[in-house]
Amino acid sequence: MPVNCTTVARVKRRLGFLLTDTEHDDLIAAWIASVSGQVEGHLGRKIETKSRSEILSPRPGSTIVFLSAFPIVSVATVEDDPQGIFGGVGTQITSSFWGVDPEGGVLNLTSWPLSGGPRSLRVTYVGGMATTTDQFVQSWPVIADAVDAQVAHQYRRRHTDGFTSAGGQAQVGTSGEVMGLTAGVAEMLAPYRRVLVA
Repeated sequence: MPVNCTTVARVKRRLGFLLTDTEHDDLIAAWIASVSGQVEGHLGRKIETKSRSEILSPRPGSTIVFLSAFPIVSVATVEDDPQGIFGGVGTQITSSFWGVDPEGGVLNLTSWPLSGGPRSLRVTYVGGMATTTDQFVQSWPVIADAVDAQVAHQYRRRHTDGFTSAGGQAQVGTSGEVMGLTAGVAEMLAPYRRVLVA
């Protein structure tokens, strides 16, 4: 079950519904999943803490790599292979050549300038914001509140001209776009976004 940023019960409380009223639970749950995915993209980081293998395309000579799931819990392997094959002799970089900024999601290779190129670096690690939805809500209450606000907003606008509910899925406009984050929600999320400067 994927990790979402809030629960149906929280959104129902925000909307003033009785928790025993389950008429709209499926719709609210679908919107929670959709908005959680939208928030994940907006934040520029993965929500679910799990093991993952990420293949990146660093510039030649790069010494800093930004991973998509953080905080980083652990790093199992770092491989540098300009051919992008991995697993061959000499592609694995030992831990003495790299360090990790867990909270920033940064792999620092100051002692090993990367060969660089398309799909030339593979990092296998555990990272993300939470392992369960309840843990996410407890650890990231402001983000959970922002998602509550966005889903409640979408619920209240579900009959607004130009927006429809497509088979219990996220609210979509007549041209198929998901309703964008409100300005207030985007403002609540701003401190948690990863902003990369090129």
